[in-house]
Amino acid sequence: MGERKKKDKTDPCTDLMELKASVEKEIAAAEEKREKSKEARDVELGKIGCILDKSVPTSQDEDKDNEIIATWGKIRWFDVP
Repeated sequence: MGERKKKDKTDPCTDLMELKASVEKEIAAAEEKREKSKEARDVELGKIGCILDKSVPTSQDEDKDNEIIATWGKIRWFDVP
C-alpha cells in the first residue's frame, strides 16, 4: 500500500484496505478459536491425574508405605530442648 501511495498519492487503495479488513477479521476469529481450544484443552488435561510408575505403592499414608530407594549425605539429628 505504501508503494502505491508513493507512486500515486490520489490512489485510495480500497482493494488493499478491504483485504486488510478481511485479514484482521480472520485473525480475530482465529484468536477466538484458539482461546476456546485452549480452554477445552485445559479442561481435558485437568482430568488426567499423575501417572505413576507401577512400582509406586497405593496407599493413603505416604510416610508409612513409601519405600526408601536412595539416600545421600548424613542424617543429622538435633536435640532441641
